[in-house]
Amino acid sequence: MIRWCSYCQAFLGEAQPYADPQITHGICERCIDKLERDEPLLQQTAAPRALFERILAVARSGDAVACATVVEEARALGLSSEVVTLGLLQPALYQVGLEWQGCQLSVAAEHRFTEWCERAFALVAGQLRVNDPPLAMLIFQTPGNQHTVGARFAAHALSARGLAVEAHIGELALDEMVALVRAKRPRIIGFSCALPASIAVAVALTLRMRERLVPALQPRFVLAGMAFRLGGEPSELPGRIEIVEDLSYFDALDR
Repeated sequence: MIRWCSYCQAFLGEAQPYADPQITHGICERCIDKLERDEPLLQQTAAPRALFERILAVARSGDAVACATVVEEARALGLSSEVVTLGLLQPALYQVGLEWQGCQLSVAAEHRFTEWCERAFALVAGQLRVNDPPLAMLIFQTPGNQHTVGARFAAHALSARGLAVEAHIGELALDEMVALVRAKRPRIIGFSCALPASIAVAVALTLRMRERLVPALQPRFVLAGMAFRLGGEPSELPGRIEIVEDLSYFDALDR
């Protein structure tokens, strides 16, 4: 579920069940404080839900003109690029992914929807400006995984939280991945798994990569993506490889 504050419309993140991309409502700590002080609050649950439904509609049609309009509507609501990415575009992609899995959507329609979200993401991603701290995470696209949007969304959202993240889109050979890790020395390496079949590939790659890295350079490995929300799970998960269901996993990391 995608959680929003019923009162101030702040994006509160994701909550279980993660496989359900629908919008639900709660209340943020700032509004709880206002309630305790008996300050009046205006309940505005309709705006983000209406925008989400509008995104689903125009993305399904592939309306490129409406793309910029929807992004401007989000900005008018005061939504940050991270909120638009994780609170609106990501759940829309999840919803379409579920429809495709259930044979309710053609491959062509799914591609059209993804291309629309790519266009919208390009419009919102330019809002982010961050410093250049030491690299915290390197995200790779799992070979055979043709869905690149999720990895880019994650990198953008984590960068907005102050982490230095790079996402390498496109299939890389193991030698290329190892060279990047040695050069960048990230604390975490992530593999984006869009479909259940990607999971075993990512686990096997992780084990081979560990064998190539010296003991002094052994980052944490994490697997994430739609594959786990579609019911996929590894047959065996070796130590120091973790599954990440939502970005709150990174909140406790030392900056």
